[in-house]
Amino acid sequence: MVYVTHDQVEAMTLAEKIILINDGQIEQIGRPMDLYQSPANLFVAGFIGSPKMNFLKVKVVASEPGSVTIESADFFDGPVTIPARHESRLAPGTELTLGVRPEHLRVVPKPEANGLLTIEVVESLGDSLWFMA
Repeated sequence: MVYVTHDQVEAMTLAEKIILINDGQIEQIGRPMDLYQSPANLFVAGFIGSPKMNFLKVKVVASEPGSVTIESADFFDGPVTIPARHESRLAPGTELTLGVRPEHLRVVPKPEANGLLTIEVVESLGDSLWFMA
C-alpha cells in the first residue's frame, strides 16, 4: 500500500519504508530509523525529526581513526573531540557541517562542560524538553 503524507511523525509511525521527496526529487528511500539515524544529506537530516536537527559549521582540528576533533565559532570552550563512525581521516582545516539532534544536547555545569553552546530555544513537549542551539 502507498500512503502519502506531509506529516513526518505519521510517516515515521506508520511506514515500513519511506520515500522522502523534495521538490519532485527523491532524496532518500529507506526504513524510518535509517532516515533518522543515517540521513543521506542535509535536507533529510533537517526534515526528519521533531524538533529539527541543529546544524553547526565546524572545522577539523585533528582526526584519528574513530574520532575527530573539531572547533567552531559556536563553541565557547574550545575544540571538542567526538566519535566518528568511519575510519577515514579528515585533514585538519576541513570545513564540515555537524548535525546534532536536540535529544543529544544536555545542560551541564560549566566545570564539566566541553564545547559549550548558546541555547536559543527550549521547546516543552510535556514530559520532555528539547534544546535547540
